[in-house]
Amino acid sequence: MKHGKGFPIAKFAIFLLFSYSSAQGAEGNRLSHLDEPNNPWQFNRQSAKLITPQWIGEDGVEAVAVLAIDDMSGDGQNFRNYLTPIIKRLKRIDGRGPVSITCNRPEPDHPNMQWFFEQGVSLETHTLTHPCPLLQRYDFRRARANYHGCVDLLTLIPNNRSVGFRFPCMDGQNTPSPRAYAEILNGVSDLGNFMTSSTSVGVLFTPDDPEVPKSIFDDDPGGARRFSKYLMNGFVNYVENYPYPFVIGNLIWELPFVYPNDYTGQALHGSQNPITISDFKAAVDVTVAKKGAVSLCFHAGGWMSSEQMADIVDHSDKTHGKKVKFLNMREMDERIVENMLMGHALRRADGGDNGVRVFDINGDGFMDVLIANKKAKLTRLWNPERGKWRNIPFPVALDHDLRFGILDKSVNPVAVSPKTGWRFSGEAWVEDKTLAANQSGFRLLDINNDGNSELISNNSIKRRIEGAWESCSFKLPKQTAIEREDGGDAGMRFADIDDDGNQDVIFSNGDRFGTWIFESMEKGWTRRGLYGERENNGVGENHPRGRNALPPIVRADGTNNGAWIKRGHLYWQNEDTGAVMSHHIDQRSFGDLMGDQVNYPRSARASLRAMQPRPGFRVELVAAEPLVMDPVDVAWGPDGTMWVVEMADYPMGIDNKDKPGSRVAALTDTDGDGKYDKRTLFADGLETASTVLPWRDGVLVVAPPSVWFLKDTTGDGKADQKEVLYEGFGRGNEQHRGNGLVWGLDGWLYVANGDSGGTIRSTRSGKKLNLGGFDLRIRPDTGELEPATGVTQHGRNRDDWGNWVAGNNSSGWQIALEDHDIRKNPKVSQPSNRHGINGVIDLYPISQVLSHYSGYRAPPAGSPGKLTSGCGYTFYRDSLFDGIIEPSVYYSCPVHNCVHREVISWDGVLMNTERASDEARSEFLRSSDSWFRPASIRTGPDGAMYVADLYRLVIEHPEWIDDTLEREMIADGRLRAGHDKGRIYKIFPESAKLHESATLAGKEPDELANLMDSPNGWQRDTAHMMLTWLEKGEQTKAVSNLHKVVNSKYPAARAQALSALADLASLSVKAMHSGLGDEHAGVRRNALRVGGDLFNSDEKLGEKAVSLLDDEDAHVQRRAAYALGQWKDSRAGQALGRFLVKNADRPYLRAAALTSAGSFPDEVLISVLSMKRTPITVGLGTEIMGMLGDDAKKFVPPVIARIAVKPPKGQQYEAWKLIAATRLLEAVGGDAELKSMIAPMLNGARDIVMNESQDLTSRLASVQLIEKAAPKAKEDIEPLSSLLKLTTPVELQVAVAKSLLRHEDTGAAPKILAGWSEHGPTLRSAIIDSLLARSKLTDLLMDSIAENNELATSIDVSRRQLLLNHENESIRKRSGELFGGATRPDRAAVMKEYEVSLSEDGDRDKGRTVFGKVCASCHRLDGVGKVVGPNLAGLNNRAPATYLTAIIDPNRAVEAKWMMFVAKTKKGLTLAGSVAEETSSAITLAGVDGSRTSISRSDLKSLESTGRSLMPEGLETAITPSEMTHLLAYLRSTGRPFKQAVVKGNTIEHLSADHDGFYSINFDPVPGATGIELEWNNAGDFKHWTIREIEAYANFDSMVDIVGGTVVPGPVRTVDNVFTNAFDGDPKTWTYQTQPYTNKAPQRTLLDLEPGAHTLDRIRINDVAGNDANGRMQQITVRVTTDKASDVKARKYVDVTNVSVQIFGEVENQVSTKEKEPEPSGPFRGKAQSIPGKVEMEHYDEGEPGTAYKDVDANNLGADYRKNTQVDIEKRADASNGHGIGWIKAGEWLNYSVEIAETGTYDIKIPVASQKEGGLFHLEVEGKDLTGPIRLIDTGSWTQLKTVTHKGIKLKKGSHVIRVVMDEDGKTGYVGDIDCMIFNRSN
Repeated sequence: MKHGKGFPIAKFAIFLLFSYSSAQGAEGNRLSHLDEPNNPWQFNRQSAKLITPQWIGEDGVEAVAVLAIDDMSGDGQNFRNYLTPIIKRLKRIDGRGPVSITCNRPEPDHPNMQWFFEQGVSLETHTLTHPCPLLQRYDFRRARANYHGCVDLLTLIPNNRSVGFRFPCMDGQNTPSPRAYAEILNGVSDLGNFMTSSTSVGVLFTPDDPEVPKSIFDDDPGGARRFSKYLMNGFVNYVENYPYPFVIGNLIWELPFVYPNDYTGQALHGSQNPITISDFKAAVDVTVAKKGAVSLCFHAGGWMSSEQMADIVDHSDKTHGKKVKFLNMREMDERIVENMLMGHALRRADGGDNGVRVFDINGDGFMDVLIANKKAKLTRLWNPERGKWRNIPFPVALDHDLRFGILDKSVNPVAVSPKTGWRFSGEAWVEDKTLAANQSGFRLLDINNDGNSELISNNSIKRRIEGAWESCSFKLPKQTAIEREDGGDAGMRFADIDDDGNQDVIFSNGDRFGTWIFESMEKGWTRRGLYGERENNGVGENHPRGRNALPPIVRADGTNNGAWIKRGHLYWQNEDTGAVMSHHIDQRSFGDLMGDQVNYPRSARASLRAMQPRPGFRVELVAAEPLVMDPVDVAWGPDGTMWVVEMADYPMGIDNKDKPGSRVAALTDTDGDGKYDKRTLFADGLETASTVLPWRDGVLVVAPPSVWFLKDTTGDGKADQKEVLYEGFGRGNEQHRGNGLVWGLDGWLYVANGDSGGTIRSTRSGKKLNLGGFDLRIRPDTGELEPATGVTQHGRNRDDWGNWVAGNNSSGWQIALEDHDIRKNPKVSQPSNRHGINGVIDLYPISQVLSHYSGYRAPPAGSPGKLTSGCGYTFYRDSLFDGIIEPSVYYSCPVHNCVHREVISWDGVLMNTERASDEARSEFLRSSDSWFRPASIRTGPDGAMYVADLYRLVIEHPEWIDDTLEREMIADGRLRAGHDKGRIYKIFPESAKLHESATLAGKEPDELANLMDSPNGWQRDTAHMMLTWLEKGEQTKAVSNLHKVVNSKYPAARAQALSALADLASLSVKAMHSGLGDEHAGVRRNALRVGGDLFNSDEKLGEKAVSLLDDEDAHVQRRAAYALGQWKDSRAGQALGRFLVKNADRPYLRAAALTSAGSFPDEVLISVLSMKRTPITVGLGTEIMGMLGDDAKKFVPPVIARIAVKPPKGQQYEAWKLIAATRLLEAVGGDAELKSMIAPMLNGARDIVMNESQDLTSRLASVQLIEKAAPKAKEDIEPLSSLLKLTTPVELQVAVAKSLLRHEDTGAAPKILAGWSEHGPTLRSAIIDSLLARSKLTDLLMDSIAENNELATSIDVSRRQLLLNHENESIRKRSGELFGGATRPDRAAVMKEYEVSLSEDGDRDKGRTVFGKVCASCHRLDGVGKVVGPNLAGLNNRAPATYLTAIIDPNRAVEAKWMMFVAKTKKGLTLAGSVAEETSSAITLAGVDGSRTSISRSDLKSLESTGRSLMPEGLETAITPSEMTHLLAYLRSTGRPFKQAVVKGNTIEHLSADHDGFYSINFDPVPGATGIELEWNNAGDFKHWTIREIEAYANFDSMVDIVGGTVVPGPVRTVDNVFTNAFDGDPKTWTYQTQPYTNKAPQRTLLDLEPGAHTLDRIRINDVAGNDANGRMQQITVRVTTDKASDVKARKYVDVTNVSVQIFGEVENQVSTKEKEPEPSGPFRGKAQSIPGKVEMEHYDEGEPGTAYKDVDANNLGADYRKNTQVDIEKRADASNGHGIGWIKAGEWLNYSVEIAETGTYDIKIPVASQKEGGLFHLEVEGKDLTGPIRLIDTGSWTQLKTVTHKGIKLKKGSHVIRVVMDEDGKTGYVGDIDCMIFNRSN
């Protein structure tokens, strides 16, 4: 690096972070930014600002906008075309067209460059090849050359003077780096060129900035996230609310760019979205309001149209007029130098430091200027009132040892040098020799936050006492330094990492690293945190990844390593992190830096300072020890007292021997300042108390095993009356005990189970309840108790509308269905009562996580933690957050020291949550204090959110701690460390005004009713409870005012007023009309919940409820369905029937309607059955009939009478009626009356089944009715048996056979077996399984087997095994006689016999034939077989020996899921198979034929394991050893196996880079399929993948054409071959590719199938690929539709069932059972390159590493020209094909297949590039050296190609492979860059 003579570029860096610090302390270090000049992110809203009037030099101009467009290369014609409309609009302002273009490789001499200059455009730098980031992949040299090469290239453009630079990708990725500024931008190129400005740091506007017009956020749908929504995940390259130029490294002006920009805009909204344009305009408006200067980043592509940018210019001009000036970067640089710096630029002509500094000299909040060089010594102070500069002489020139600081708590600074000093008086610099440092290499820093700087050097710390510097008793920590001997940065930084207000030390260089915590001005930095001595230099691949080691801040060579401090983290961005680590950065939280110091508690004040709320929110400490200790929950009484329950006995009692010690304390705020200042101990000695709730004149306390009522009857503040109300809660570990007392909208208190159960007894009522898997709801006054949906570990809470959430550690869920609704109709099959909303999610703590769990493993540094301690799941219940953050679920994460927030969205009545996008890598609240243990979260009376902090060292229960460690922690006190501490915080928006807490104590009933008119949930709940405590006569006084609240302006108040009226038995018809007609869905929903009984008083209410079945809100629809069960009117049943059919695929709406159907099942059933027959109506009819139970005999006859009416002459009974009659008979049995009624239908069924012209559905339905209505009618045997013939549909044959063999009557069996030779395989399988299901029939089967050899051979090995192990001894014996030779007991001998197959080569095609014959009955592979056993394509262990063992000896080791079980039913059936699925109500067996049978647990008699595999022994009888060789070859070669995905329901999950390949997705057949929906998703910000060749199949093998399709919501990528020929009749061409790096890519692919009746059961995706790390696809969800709507988006898609997936790669034609050799390489794209001619270096042969090439680095460091390669391909405009080979290292080689036209002597010309002398390489053929060593020359730079010529090479005609071998690296550490090789015949 070159620097001119003069001032050394300052490399030392000190950074100070202040949170919750006093103004005085912050003032003491307000000039510290001068000592960390290369940190681009150190400014914020509190920093001094440089407003536009200070430098613009033009009256009336208040803001500047620079239009900066990126990425120009070549002739620039597309940029000229794109910019022309924008320039035209700009010229209408003042005749100029100022735009700045950041360039990569423009053509210097192209006329377009001069055209740009004529318009007013400036050309700026952007690197040659646009690397993202610039510093990456361990290659600093490449980055420097890329930057300086671009700088030099732009100097070749005539008439150009570039001043600016922009880091590539800075708008969405963390690409700027302090290392890049310090070591690249601050330098000059080898040709002496340099830049003076940059526009690479973003500025983000937030609503907490008072200078930002409130309307900017309030009037926009984006609200507080209007600008922050554009930030990418993991993005930290921005400052907040600082739209001003600032200086980096003393040499570079940084002009912030605003959010949004067009790149992040299109990623969020799609290209050219009006929302992005509107936000652009708003960003300009904010910049004007703050008098700032910013750049607007955009591109000449499709992300934003040029007309849209012109519209932004137009908005600026029309809205702000001359207040806004548009400049290009060069003009801005010139104006700053001329108007503010008086002609003194930051850099001299040689690029060196010109002695100019910009900082706030007089402390007025505005930047001033210091010019101190050879030409001038001047201070320039800005006067904001007059808008003028004032010049004051400065006494000396700037040098390395002139430092600035603050003394004597003054706003004015001092300047200190080794020999003297000066104080600034406000008017002049006054010399004060007592300020002399008397040494060099010092800094001024306020260490202890007292407003006075200390003087710090390597050897001493001095403080100012009585006008003199006096040495302190401490120094810097040993083996650390502030400055190296040469004056350079030694690697020390200062920051308050423990949040106590003092500056702590961070030190890291090439030798060692460490952190030290400041204790006091007497002791200094005595507490060491991290520390270590390095075993290496800590850079490159040695960059430390673990949390216990820090990378260097300064490298061993003295260069800046790219570290900076911001937002409670220490970050690095350099070549060791770029494109290597997540988001290109390494990050360590301040908690990580604490090291062992985290084991010590902090003061309450320090803990408060450690809090980091989401931006725009404020945290206050409202109580701390000794006022409160061990708080786990809080609640407020009617008088405003805060009640705190303190679990002092956690975790093992106060004596570690289970001695109870929990307390309840009352805290009061006596002076009204919002902080509690008085404590009264109300009760103690309780056992693990977890919850408190004020109740009547006392409090309820949950303290398992009891719920207590405690009361003070003497007035001394102590509980002297103690009553156990409920007892019997389980005593699990203290984290798993009952908790919670939450007031429901229904007037019950809800209590969480705690996960320890128990039998609960009410002491007042005597009732008992076995809690089991339920939560609990209680009414304390009466002793009532009921089960509630559970089982919650901790935190069961509701929002204002009755939505409940709960959780158990990392599993959170919505209470989707309350048990009291389920109990309304127990006969209904209900959907899941809990709906999961989160699992083990990522958390982003800033603390060092102190987990003492024996299984805990800390993630790598900078990586997120995993939720493992979720508790207190809850909602915020007030209005202060409205418009700032979305409705969310909050929960505490005490292990990770944070409170997490998940944003709520709704899918019908189901709640879904996801991480807030503006907290993508942060948390709602987090602390760097590792002792912060948030336990519960409550909304307080003032509208703030309160957090109870248990504040403990150890949060884990000893159950999860290693026993030895547990004993140690008990002995030394660590286990209960913090038991004497505790804190309570509140958090709220900074812009919000907290409510004045209402006092409810002593209020009259009418006043309490009025107090419910509030947005505050606590106030409404408390008033509501208090009204229920009143006597009946008193309650009536509140009714009138409650009716008024029904019309409140607060929807939540309206809803709860309806609840209160219902609880007081005073809900009126008028109030119900108001509620049902309310504009808010939550109010309508609650009205339906409380007022259904009023429908019978006013039928109009019932009619309104019917109309609400079609409400736009699903919650309202569901509650309407429940409510209509109370209306005793036939219209309710009819409406519910229609509703059921319409919502049959919506399980929760369906369950609600079925629940109410129990009130009038006949009406609902008739309504359903009268509709058009569909699978939906049939299924619903069956379900309703099944619900009838004992009432069936009452309701069924009239229904049967209706459907059994004989059809008109010439017509047959419809199939649906046959099915309905069958189901009704099943429900009630066949008594004489019903048989008489059904007789005509039975005769009709007999006619239908025999009539070949009838449709199959009707014939199948007839078989079912005959079976049910005439179960033993012998007259049916003969006609039905006659249907078992080839011409009968196989489905009907199977149904008839099963019907005839449904009982042990042997009349039909002999006839069926007699025709065995005529039966097909499917029918045979069904007959055998039916016979095996009943012992009597099995005996008959055995008789037939003995007589019929063909029948004997039909019994496959699996079924033989069942017979050989039959429970009936007689059957076992006969089976042994008949099949005794089927298996051989000596498996070892059989294995030995077949081992020969392991040593021979097999034929894959022959193996496939064997597979189809023997294996396909249970396995599917390559489209052949059934899915019964394991997925063979997904096996990771494909060794032939493994396969052979599984085939010959399957019982050696049996996976549980493939174990054979035998089930016996109460009806006498015996079924065998593996247990495919288990639920609480049923098991599903998968039989050996692939069939699945669900058996109700109530029908099960027994279920026993056979201890044997579903796969049978004895396959050696069907496979010879030679056939086994072929089979093993086939199994090993079929599909390159991939890591298998997880299938949940119809979703394939956990996909990763391991899953790129071929997908075969199988599912249960869907008849009548017309379309497919494939939903794709991932967890990252970007959705970026390619799906090629989607195919649909019916009956597994029959391909169905995809004739149309779309993607929702869009957009799609518009590149070649994406939709070309997509729907042309060729099923293989449908391809889907997302737009690159979009985070709103199409999530759903909708495909339209060719017309026809398709029984769809398989989808193939022939290529899932191209997915990069930012957009990795992780899930595929499969749905199918039978809907025929013309618009595929309007169709209803339903989940497929029983999904399985095989993922594999290409099939190999011939594979040995031996290990496979690597494939040989082949020509690039199949065609050899010709000689004579040009051989492109990037066109090396195709093939694997080691065959086609060798590269020492597994990564392609360059362009993405060729996929899946390790070769480093460089994109460069001067190369012959636009690409060449770069980053070449010795030891590498590449093969080139060539076709030589004729034998002869050839010369080669080779264009190469190298910064210095390059390395050596040679060419060879078949190991023979053709050339000898060829040296790459020094071409002057990496960007300049020059030709090396080598002559006299002898080549022979024909096909050859030339290998280019790299022999020796050059002086750069690389061989060099090579473009191509040009072969010509020698002259």
